[in-house]
Amino acid sequence: MDRKVFLSIFLVIILIFLLDGCSHHKNDPDKTIDQTKIKSQVSKWAQASETGDTNNIKQSMIAENILVVFKGDGASEERVFETVDNFIEFFTKGIWTYQSSVIEVNNISFSNNSAKAHGKWSRIDDYKKYISLMEFDLEKINDNWFISVLHFGKDSEEYMGNEYEDFLEGKHSAYLSFVAGEKKYVFHDHYGGTSITTAYNSDSLIINAYNELTGNGFKKEFDTGSSAVKSSSLSLDENRYHSDSDSINLTDLDMSFADGLVTGRFTGTFTHTDGIETIEIKEGFFYIKHEFNIPEITINSPQPAETVSGEVIVSVMVNDDSDIEYISIELTDGLNIREVSIDKTDNWNFAFDSTEFNDGNCSLVVKAEDIYGNFTSQKINFTIKNN
Repeated sequence: MDRKVFLSIFLVIILIFLLDGCSHHKNDPDKTIDQTKIKSQVSKWAQASETGDTNNIKQSMIAENILVVFKGDGASEERVFETVDNFIEFFTKGIWTYQSSVIEVNNISFSNNSAKAHGKWSRIDDYKKYISLMEFDLEKINDNWFISVLHFGKDSEEYMGNEYEDFLEGKHSAYLSFVAGEKKYVFHDHYGGTSITTAYNSDSLIINAYNELTGNGFKKEFDTGSSAVKSSSLSLDENRYHSDSDSINLTDLDMSFADGLVTGRFTGTFTHTDGIETIEIKEGFFYIKHEFNIPEITINSPQPAETVSGEVIVSVMVNDDSDIEYISIELTDGLNIREVSIDKTDNWNFAFDSTEFNDGNCSLVVKAEDIYGNFTSQKINFTIKNN
């Protein structure tokens, strides 16, 4: 056989073996299983950020010496958490929960019992979309993969919806618009750059619309019984205005607490902070879905007029149709004051040393607010006697 032919056949055979080997490596069932497991571990982050369930984090990380890298503007910060609990404690101070959270893994590389996963983390909160690149270092222990190093990439934001879109019932849950100086200003819940918040108690409702990109905002407070405006302020295109209650005319106001809805139309004249220039508001409109049930506070201890000494337990229970945003307490004997608050709870036991206060009358004020901004307070008086 001609030597050239022999070499050609030999090279073809070698090439076939190489291609076959690559094919088997590409379709390695163990690697496919590992990829599935890693994606499952990474997805626990999305689940935790959507549900607030920190157990997902505990199941997806190694318990000791977790390295976390935060990437910011031109610099990185590294922190080592000795345990998962240390890590969770750090993050739950500002725990994130999102309406939607997805981590898409686009590349996984392996080296023995180690792996790196790269992906994009997309999450939506109040119609604003946050995107950041993520990198996970993982270790394989007993056929399971755990995250040992976590890289948080710098966030970027995408605003969803049209800032100036018209109101559409059934789509918008919060919408406020008006015309000032022939220009229309719109605030609504389908554009992430704007927000509409409310605060309500049995006497008044505050509506606060704000655009975080432009600084434009409109705030008003009115009496829920008479619909009279108590105060109102306006910030437009870096100019600030104010108004007296007499200069605002609210018409066609309709508040229905039973159906959780407040709507209204308004016109008025605002005066610039220089006291000279005025601006006219026309075609004002707002539509806000709002749960108006005020939290109910029960103080279990101490009891009104009770005499206490030493360590005293304050026990508070709050009932509401919605989740509680925070509970706060204030203790004072008229001279000494102690203030404490706790977020995201409806049941709280708090101990304080009554010897830090003077003997005699002491007041306890408990305040509570739910996630809709409905708030209330309750006060009792009791007696401290340590001497």
